Amino acid sequence: MFQSCYELSSVTFPETITEIGNGTFDGCGNITSFKIPNTVTTIGEDAFKQVGFASINIPDSVISLGGSAFSFCENLTSATIGSGLTIIPNNAFYTTGLTSIIIPAQITLIERHAFAHCYSLATMDLTAFTDKNTIPSSDPDAFYESRNLKFEVSSIKMREAFQEKGGGWPATDSKYVIAE
Repeated sequence: MFQSCYELSSVTFPETITEIGNGTFDGCGNITSFKIPNTVTTIGEDAFKQVGFASINIPDSVISLGGSAFSFCENLTSATIGSGLTIIPNNAFYTTGLTSIIIPAQITLIERHAFAHCYSLATMDLTAFTDKNTIPSSDPDAFYESRNLKFEVSSIKMREAFQEKGGGWPATDSKYVIAE
Protein backbone atom coordinates (compact mmCIF):
# COMPACT_ATOMS: atom_id res chain seq x y z
CA MET A 1 0.00 0.00 0.00
CA PHE A 2 2.66 2.55 1.04
CA GLN A 3 5.63 0.34 0.15
CA SER A 4 8.83 2.33 -0.45
CA CYS A 5 7.06 5.64 0.10
CA TYR A 6 10.19 7.47 1.25
CA GLU A 7 8.45 10.80 1.86
CA LEU A 8 6.02 9.28 4.37
CA SER A 9 7.12 10.33 7.87
CA SER A 10 4.07 9.75 10.06
CA VAL A 11 0.90 7.69 9.97
CA THR A 12 -2.29 7.90 11.99
CA PHE A 13 -4.78 5.06 11.87
CA PRO A 14 -8.42 5.09 12.87
CA GLU A 15 -9.25 2.93 15.88
CA THR A 16 -11.32 0.70 13.59
CA ILE A 17 -8.43 -0.85 11.66
CA THR A 18 -7.92 -4.57 12.43
CA GLU A 19 -5.09 -5.55 10.07
CA ILE A 20 -1.85 -4.10 8.77
CA GLY A 21 -1.23 -6.13 5.62
CA ASN A 22 1.86 -7.70 4.09
CA GLY A 23 4.49 -5.14 3.09
CA THR A 24 2.27 -2.15 3.94
CA PHE A 25 5.14 0.10 5.07
CA ASP A 26 8.11 -1.89 3.70
CA GLY A 27 10.91 0.54 2.91
CA CYS A 28 9.28 3.63 4.46
CA GLY A 29 12.50 4.58 6.21
CA ASN A 30 11.40 8.08 7.18
CA ILE A 31 8.62 6.94 9.49
CA THR A 32 10.09 7.77 12.87
CA SER A 33 7.14 7.11 15.14
CA PHE A 34 4.12 4.92 14.89
CA LYS A 35 1.30 3.76 17.14
CA ILE A 36 -0.39 0.48 16.36
CA PRO A 37 -4.04 0.88 17.41
CA ASN A 38 -5.45 -1.50 20.04
CA THR A 39 -7.93 -2.75 17.45
CA VAL A 40 -5.25 -4.38 15.26
CA THR A 41 -5.21 -8.19 15.51
CA THR A 42 -2.93 -9.02 12.56
CA ILE A 43 0.36 -7.59 11.35
CA GLY A 44 1.40 -9.09 8.01
CA GLU A 45 4.75 -10.23 6.65
CA ASP A 46 7.24 -7.43 5.97
CA ALA A 47 4.64 -4.93 7.23
CA PHE A 48 7.24 -2.61 8.77
CA LYS A 49 10.42 -3.91 7.11
CA GLN A 50 13.09 -1.19 6.84
CA VAL A 51 11.03 1.41 8.70
CA GLY A 52 12.88 4.14 10.63
CA PHE A 53 11.15 4.17 14.01
CA ALA A 54 13.13 3.70 17.25
CA SER A 55 10.47 1.93 19.32
CA ILE A 56 7.33 -0.09 18.81
CA ASN A 57 4.60 -1.33 21.10
CA ILE A 58 2.80 -4.42 19.82
CA PRO A 59 -0.55 -4.14 21.62
CA ASP A 60 -2.25 -7.01 23.44
CA SER A 61 -4.84 -7.16 20.64
CA VAL A 62 -2.28 -8.48 18.11
CA ILE A 63 -2.57 -12.27 17.88
CA SER A 64 -0.78 -12.80 14.56
CA LEU A 65 2.59 -11.37 13.54
CA GLY A 66 3.94 -12.08 10.06
CA GLY A 67 7.51 -13.10 9.31
CA SER A 68 10.02 -10.28 8.85
CA ALA A 69 7.45 -7.82 10.24
CA PHE A 70 10.15 -5.56 11.72
CA SER A 71 13.26 -6.86 9.92
CA PHE A 72 15.98 -4.42 8.92
CA CYS A 73 14.59 -1.69 11.20
CA GLU A 74 18.09 -0.68 12.19
CA ASN A 75 16.90 2.29 14.30
CA LEU A 76 14.55 0.05 16.30
CA THR A 77 16.10 -0.13 19.78
CA SER A 78 13.00 -0.89 21.86
CA ALA A 79 10.05 -3.22 21.31
CA THR A 80 7.28 -4.30 23.63
CA ILE A 81 5.47 -7.55 22.88
CA GLY A 82 1.84 -7.62 23.99
CA SER A 83 0.03 -10.53 25.63
CA GLY A 84 -1.81 -11.62 22.46
CA LEU A 85 1.15 -13.13 20.64
CA THR A 86 2.24 -16.72 21.25
CA ILE A 87 4.76 -17.04 18.41
CA ILE A 88 7.64 -14.77 17.43
CA PRO A 89 7.92 -15.66 13.73
CA ASN A 90 10.82 -16.12 11.33
CA ASN A 91 12.95 -13.00 10.93
CA ALA A 92 10.52 -10.90 13.02
CA PHE A 93 13.30 -8.66 14.42
CA TYR A 94 16.11 -9.70 12.04
CA THR A 95 18.90 -7.10 11.86
CA THR A 96 17.32 -4.52 14.14
CA GLY A 97 19.01 -2.21 16.62
CA LEU A 98 17.25 -3.76 19.64
CA THR A 99 19.29 -3.43 22.83
CA SER A 100 17.05 -5.49 25.12
CA ILE A 101 13.70 -7.22 24.99
CA ILE A 102 11.31 -8.87 27.43
CA ILE A 103 9.79 -12.15 26.29
CA PRO A 104 6.34 -12.49 27.88
CA ALA A 105 5.17 -15.76 29.46
CA GLN A 106 2.59 -16.60 26.79
CA ILE A 107 5.24 -17.03 24.06
CA THR A 108 5.46 -20.72 23.09
CA LEU A 109 7.79 -20.56 20.06
CA ILE A 110 10.60 -18.37 18.77
CA GLU A 111 11.16 -19.22 15.12
CA ARG A 112 14.24 -19.20 12.86
CA HIS A 113 16.22 -15.96 12.76
CA ALA A 114 13.62 -14.14 14.88
CA PHE A 115 16.42 -12.17 16.57
CA ALA A 116 19.32 -12.98 14.21
CA HIS A 117 21.99 -10.39 13.44
CA CYS A 118 20.83 -8.14 16.28
CA TYR A 119 24.35 -6.99 17.15
CA SER A 120 23.22 -4.49 19.79
CA LEU A 121 20.90 -6.94 21.55
CA ALA A 122 22.53 -7.38 24.95
CA THR A 123 19.72 -8.76 27.14
CA MET A 124 16.69 -10.96 26.61
CA ASP A 125 14.57 -11.01 29.74
CA LEU A 126 13.13 -14.50 30.25
CA THR A 127 12.19 -14.05 33.92
CA ALA A 128 8.48 -14.52 33.12
CA PHE A 129 9.21 -18.23 32.70
CA THR A 130 9.28 -19.78 36.16
CA ASP A 131 8.33 -23.37 35.32
CA LYS A 132 10.36 -25.57 32.99
CA ASN A 133 7.15 -26.76 31.32
CA THR A 134 6.41 -23.25 30.03
CA ILE A 135 9.75 -22.55 28.33
CA PRO A 136 9.15 -21.67 24.69
CA SER A 137 10.65 -23.79 21.94
CA SER A 138 13.37 -22.00 20.04
CA ASP A 139 14.82 -22.66 16.61
CA PRO A 140 18.58 -23.35 16.72
CA ASP A 141 19.13 -20.24 14.58
CA ALA A 142 16.66 -17.94 16.37
CA PHE A 143 19.49 -15.81 17.79
CA TYR A 144 22.07 -16.41 15.02
CA GLU A 145 24.99 -13.96 15.11
CA SER A 146 23.52 -11.95 17.99
CA ARG A 147 26.86 -12.38 19.69
CA ASN A 148 26.43 -10.01 22.63
CA LEU A 149 23.14 -11.51 23.76
CA LYS A 150 22.73 -12.69 27.35
CA PHE A 151 19.61 -14.41 28.61
CA GLU A 152 18.23 -13.18 31.93
CA VAL A 153 16.47 -15.95 33.87
CA SER A 154 14.84 -16.07 37.29
CA SER A 155 17.05 -18.72 38.92
CA ILE A 156 19.82 -21.25 38.45
CA LYS A 157 17.11 -23.89 38.21
CA MET A 158 15.56 -22.05 35.25
CA ARG A 159 18.96 -21.56 33.60
CA GLU A 160 19.39 -25.33 33.74
CA ALA A 161 15.86 -25.84 32.38
CA PHE A 162 16.56 -23.58 29.38
CA GLN A 163 19.84 -25.40 28.77
CA GLU A 164 18.06 -28.77 28.85
CA LYS A 165 15.35 -27.51 26.48
CA GLY A 166 17.99 -27.06 23.79
CA GLY A 167 17.07 -25.77 20.35
CA GLY A 168 18.26 -22.18 20.24
CA TRP A 169 18.77 -21.93 24.01
CA PRO A 170 22.52 -22.00 24.67
CA ALA A 171 24.14 -24.69 26.79
CA THR A 172 26.88 -22.39 28.09
CA ASP A 173 26.40 -21.00 31.61
CA SER A 174 28.12 -17.73 30.66
CA LYS A 175 25.30 -16.84 28.24
CA TYR A 176 22.85 -16.57 31.17
CA VAL A 177 22.40 -13.95 33.87
CA ILE A 178 20.45 -14.77 37.02
CA ALA A 179 18.02 -11.96 37.89
CA GLU A 180 18.38 -10.44 41.32
